[in-house]
Amino acid sequence: MEETVERLAPLYAEPPLQETTVDEFSTSAVDRLHALAQNRNGGHQDFCDLREVDQRRLDEVSHFALRLAFCREEDWDAWSWWVALEAKLFEDRFCRLPCTDQVAWLRKHSPEIRPATEVQSAAACSLAEVEVGAVEQYVGAAMLAVPWATAPRLVSSRAVLLVKGTALVLPPQMPHLAAELFRARLMASRGITARVHAMQLEGMSEQDRLGESLRIMLQGAHSLSQLRAAPRLAPGTLRLPQLFAASALFPLCAHQVLGGLRRHGHLKFHARKQLALYLKGVGLPLSDARQLVQEHFRKHPDPQVTAEGYTKKKKSYGASMAGLYGQGSTGKDYSPYSCDGLLKLPPGFHACQCHGCPYQRYDEHRLRTVLPGIGVPVADIEEVVALAVHKAQPQAACTRAFEAARGISYPQSTVSAPHEYYIHSRRDQG
Repeated sequence: MEETVERLAPLYAEPPLQETTVDEFSTSAVDRLHALAQNRNGGHQDFCDLREVDQRRLDEVSHFALRLAFCREEDWDAWSWWVALEAKLFEDRFCRLPCTDQVAWLRKHSPEIRPATEVQSAAACSLAEVEVGAVEQYVGAAMLAVPWATAPRLVSSRAVLLVKGTALVLPPQMPHLAAELFRARLMASRGITARVHAMQLEGMSEQDRLGESLRIMLQGAHSLSQLRAAPRLAPGTLRLPQLFAASALFPLCAHQVLGGLRRHGHLKFHARKQLALYLKGVGLPLSDARQLVQEHFRKHPDPQVTAEGYTKKKKSYGASMAGLYGQGSTGKDYSPYSCDGLLKLPPGFHACQCHGCPYQRYDEHRLRTVLPGIGVPVADIEEVVALAVHKAQPQAACTRAFEAARGISYPQSTVSAPHEYYIHSRRDQG
């Protein structure tokens, strides 16, 4: 693989050897931190142009400066937060590489990754026809065969097909796979970095400029980490009898999954999760969310499901909803999907797989059909469609749809989460 590809998707295996000033060390790190935080909230800003030698040096210095700042043992949450931001930046950079370079990079840095064999490709097509009802994206695709344990996030999110313990990765999922490899290496480097931090910075006084710079970076990180997710509304802010009247203020993605539930009485995994977390974010209590799903499930009985099977599904859906609301056995508190999270969900082919961002997945005709349903005037529809389809800027399209429907400017540069869209719509309505 060409050396230029390594430069455009660096793994930061070795620290920079060039000298740098304390001012450059701290300033570049703070600038990078702000760029990373902006990307986490839905942006796609690169810190620097890696095609330029000076910019590559600045990229390395700022990365290792932040690695030193975040590696301390007592700041595990801050370290994990920073690693997630760096993985997001790496994934954005990796997406810009040609597909052939992506494959070469993956095979070089993970020898267990191989091109899928003809037998595996045929098995994937057969499985896709049964599981998702479509095989178009699998026929003739340059799939990679990956041990399932190498791609845990892709497997857990059901973004790949599994054939005899091997995950078959399509080109759209290759950046996610590369980001997982990057994340794993960066997480493994923490112990070494912490020891270097302890040996080289031991004995520094609190007034030392380098030690002061590292402390300022961590303070900035703690404040920026509060921007990771849009605030949620308190449970009970919205109740079930008010839900469909309030849906006039919902973003298009929420209309999509709520409409799917009303039409079909059932949603597949990703759509069900997206709806539950959205309802949690807009303040619908767990009891109301359960009642909503169960009522629509009863309205669309499946003749192939027995009474015993119906009871089992009802119980399973209730337990799943409780888990997403943070009241399951694990006690984990799930955050509502951000726009960035929706954009990364795998595509759906079944009618009940209506998850994800419509501005990313709908064609021009379908967008023109559904946009009036969220209040976008006819005069503004073409501008929204152009942003979504022609310029491939789904968040900008959603923001423009909000402004056209509400008649006011969006409070931030772009929409960063669906429930945030509703919160600002609700404020506009008083």
